[in-house]
Amino acid sequence: TRLQGQRHGMFLVRDSSTCPGDYVLSVSENSRVSHYIINSLPNRRFKIGDQEFEHLPALLEFYKIHYLDTTTL
Repeated sequence: TRLQGQRHGMFLVRDSSTCPGDYVLSVSENSRVSHYIINSLPNRRFKIGDQEFEHLPALLEFYKIHYLDTTTL
């Protein structure tokens, strides 16, 4: 992937190839890349794990400073 070999904490968001309308957050974590599903909700909010956010940028800002403790894809 594009994040392979990048520094710890680098990330990108892409459209999900398996869940139309959802997104995938890919994060470089030490020597591997982890992928997390971001669900687009009917109320135009975004959900990752148990957390909901009004906007995608708010989700990303939150996880820049908080540990992402949800299961990877």
